[in-house]
Amino acid sequence: MIANFSIAATDTNGINENFDSTLNVCSYFLMDSDIKGKVHNPNYYFNNSNPARLNHLDLLLLTQGWRDFVWKKFPNLNVNKNFKVEKGISITGKVENLFGTTAKENNQVQMILLNNKATAMLNGTTDVNGKFEFNNIVFKGTATMLLNTKNQKGKNSGEFVLDSIYNPPMAVDFKAFKPLNEEESQISQLKTNLRNKNILFNIPEENQLKDVIITAKKKKDDTTESRYGFADFTYIPEEKGPRSSNIFILLQIAIPNLTATANSVRFNRYNGPPIILVDGIETDMNLLSSISTDDIAKIEAIKGPGAAVYGSQGANGALIIYTKLGKGSTTSKKVFHSIAMPIDGYQNTQFFYSPDYSQPKPLENNKADIRNTLYWNPYVKPDEKGNATISYYNNEVDTTVNIDLERITNNGIPIVIKSSYQIKK
Repeated sequence: MIANFSIAATDTNGINENFDSTLNVCSYFLMDSDIKGKVHNPNYYFNNSNPARLNHLDLLLLTQGWRDFVWKKFPNLNVNKNFKVEKGISITGKVENLFGTTAKENNQVQMILLNNKATAMLNGTTDVNGKFEFNNIVFKGTATMLLNTKNQKGKNSGEFVLDSIYNPPMAVDFKAFKPLNEEESQISQLKTNLRNKNILFNIPEENQLKDVIITAKKKKDDTTESRYGFADFTYIPEEKGPRSSNIFILLQIAIPNLTATANSVRFNRYNGPPIILVDGIETDMNLLSSISTDDIAKIEAIKGPGAAVYGSQGANGALIIYTKLGKGSTTSKKVFHSIAMPIDGYQNTQFFYSPDYSQPKPLENNKADIRNTLYWNPYVKPDEKGNATISYYNNEVDTTVNIDLERITNNGIPIVIKSSYQIKK
């Protein structure tokens, strides 16, 4: 059987866990994700040993506003829908005329993704309804997405209307609940058992983790962060630094090997002018000259191959200027044919730490092993005969260890298996 399993081995810490009280993949996908509030003992409704579970499940759903219905068999109903296999992230949308909602047919759409200094460039064309789509995009972490659209003559034209990339979760509105006495008792007992385990192995009180308070500094304004992920040179004006009378003098001081006058701006290695962006919007010399040097938050220069992301417009490099919050709106008009925004890809792979005592180190010999989670693996793949082998080290406590194995079959059926064993010296 082809399958992927997740498996976890955890110390019970003296609590005889009731199977019905835990939340797992079965109770979540078949019930918890669709109803409001907290369900007490969710697995009770999926435990085969409870003959009344289905009737009680109906009662539970009735309290949530659900109603039973009878599915009628329709005669001569032939439904054969094919759905595309999702192999990655899809970015779709529509290009319309700037005024009105008329679709822009046969517009060129270019998408550039910048992620960890890697660049991907995709091109497409809008259909008769102005729609475009880029499918099966796979990347990890956060990337900067640059979208641009042009008409058949190669001129920037049209307005983007993007579809939602990520569907928001269903809104749930329910009042906070007070834990039941049984749950409060178990939490108190668990705290006591954990404290006793620390005392048994002479773990000082000051080494025991107490309440954690997380503090952070206020995030800087987004206009001071790079939208493009890279730059050959960056200049940030200092508050007490020297002042320049105009933008062109500041550019010559801030960016090495750049010549700037009221008539032209260029990098010395190139004969032509670079593309100039102010707050992500392409700007000409007239608008550039109207920017006050006091309004500038950061200047970036891209002189090398990195400017290729701008196509032929970046052949002579790119000069990127960020203004302070609230500034720049009077010097630049909104551009509808281009979009620059961060998007999230797949989460970077993280591995669960599991100690290896096959070759013990001197420091490990002096440390007590009292882990609460002994092993976790979200990807266990059986062989052709359905067998799989895992190995890990137990801790040093006489206790009972729970084994939780979960999976979803190829047909979408969730499966949960629980077992346990004891550790004795």
